[in-house]
Amino acid sequence: MISFMMRRKDREIGSEEALELLKKCEYGILSLVDEDNSPYALPLSFAVVDRKIYLHGALEGKKIDVLQKNSSVCFVAVGKTHVLPQKFSTEYESVIVMGNGYIAKSNEEKSKGLLALVEKYSPSFLKEGDLYIQRAIQKTAVFVINIESISGKRRE
Repeated sequence: MISFMMRRKDREIGSEEALELLKKCEYGILSLVDEDNSPYALPLSFAVVDRKIYLHGALEGKKIDVLQKNSSVCFVAVGKTHVLPQKFSTEYESVIVMGNGYIAKSNEEKSKGLLALVEKYSPSFLKEGDLYIQRAIQKTAVFVINIESISGKRRE
C-alpha cells in the first residue's frame, strides 16, 4: 500500500484523531484507477465502523467495474473549513485514507453498512431506516474500504 510522508508535520494529526475526524465528515471523495490507468473519483456519503468505510450505490456501473479490477483505493474527506482572505489561506481539517475496497456479498455485511449510513445521516428515523434497508438490500450495492493507513491534517 502506498504511504505518503506529510510535508507539514506541524499540521499533522494522529491516526486516532484522524479516524474520529473521518467519522464526523459529511462526505468524502472515493478515488480509483481504472484499467486504462485513468483516475476516477466521485463524491459519496459514507459511514465508518470498525476501521472500515461503508458506501452504497447501484448494483452496476463504473464504480463496481473499476473496483472489481483494482481494489486499491484512496478516500479523502474534508471537515470544517474557513477561508482567511486577508492571509490568502484557509483553516481546514482533512483526512486521507489508503486501503483496499470490495463489494459486500453477505446481507449481514450489507445491512451493517447501510445501518451505519442511516445512523449517521438519519438518526431520528432508525425504525424507518431499518424498514427501508429490508426493502432495498437486494437492489443496493454496499462498498467496503478496509482502512490500511490514515493520515490527517489541520490548520487552525
